[in-house]
Amino acid sequence: MNALRVLMVACLMCLLPVVPASAALQAVKVQPAQRQLLATQNNTFAVAWQISATPGYSGGVASGAAQVINPATGAVLATVGGPLSRPGSGPFLLSEFLDIPQSSVQSWTRSGIQRLLLVRIFTGGTTVRGQMTLNLASSALRAPREAGDGELQVQRLSLSFLDNQRIKLVQPGTELKAKVLLAYSGNGLLEGRWQVAEPGSTEGRPVYRTLSLVRSYLGNTQQAQLNSPLLPTDKAGKYRVRFCVSNRDQVALDELVLDSSCPIDELTVETVYEVLGGEDPSAQVILSAGPQSGDVGASTRFHWRGLPNAVIYQLQVFQSDREQSADPAVLGESPSFVAGMLLPAGTTETSLPPLVRGKLEPGRFYLWRITAHDEAGTLIGRSREWRVRYQP
Repeated sequence: MNALRVLMVACLMCLLPVVPASAALQAVKVQPAQRQLLATQNNTFAVAWQISATPGYSGGVASGAAQVINPATGAVLATVGGPLSRPGSGPFLLSEFLDIPQSSVQSWTRSGIQRLLLVRIFTGGTTVRGQMTLNLASSALRAPREAGDGELQVQRLSLSFLDNQRIKLVQPGTELKAKVLLAYSGNGLLEGRWQVAEPGSTEGRPVYRTLSLVRSYLGNTQQAQLNSPLLPTDKAGKYRVRFCVSNRDQVALDELVLDSSCPIDELTVETVYEVLGGEDPSAQVILSAGPQSGDVGASTRFHWRGLPNAVIYQLQVFQSDREQSADPAVLGESPSFVAGMLLPAGTTETSLPPLVRGKLEPGRFYLWRITAHDEAGTLIGRSREWRVRYQP
């Protein structure tokens, strides 16, 4: 009977999967690799942990809470998140949302701490450790200046044309370039794309094509400017130009990517420009407009006579330190452009929005004008340039 029992146990053992003695968890990868924490707000963010295992491992993986650790002392400053687990064989993908309160970040920054580690220990036969770098800053504006060495992390992007205009109306064949200003921390290789959507694809969902790829090493200067290649201006119509950061290591493993060429919405900026049709000065209508002098501010209504065939108006503001308004034939080359607005058909008056007023200096004189354009982009009407003083 004992011999029979031993034989039955031996047969059952034959039915169980054989797990190699060396089968175990191997390593942990976390995305994003680092995160900025601001002392001016509660910080909620997603983390994805990917745990690899040797072939044949099927013992699952588990982790308790994550810990925030000061790498300089090894002290545990906070415990965040909850237990994570997944049965079966690797690789394992575990994701979570973590919340680190504003008060904690304020306390750490007041103590002079600039960098912490978010650490998770995963077990499954063996133990492996994963960690994310947490960069601390007192505010978003000061983040690039307070950051030191570390992995590249883009903080802000700002897109405009080389003359600092946000929106452009240009003649066919004009040489036109855009620029993007980056504020970042750390250092490393930036990958990006300059793309454009041409007339015919810009009214609905734009169809972009890539003009150039960017691979640029960014050092510890915390700011950089990247210029676009020449933008197409060969045919009339509305264009969209955009720049995006395409570094795949800044995309969380479990994040849904809708656009593989520009995978991170938060690191994509775009603007528009319009190529006009041919202009016939004799066919242009001189529009009556006002105010023609005096002080202007937030409540001032800029007004003009509308044109039946106009589909878009552009209000432009230029610098002026002269007593007389500039020659309309040369305005646009000199004086310098300051700000502008595109306004739809049917609009015959507007006030200056905060974005435009923010570019004006109190007590300074400026020139302003309004231009009208038809559906082909042709200039069909314009006002004179009127000199006013900005007094908010």
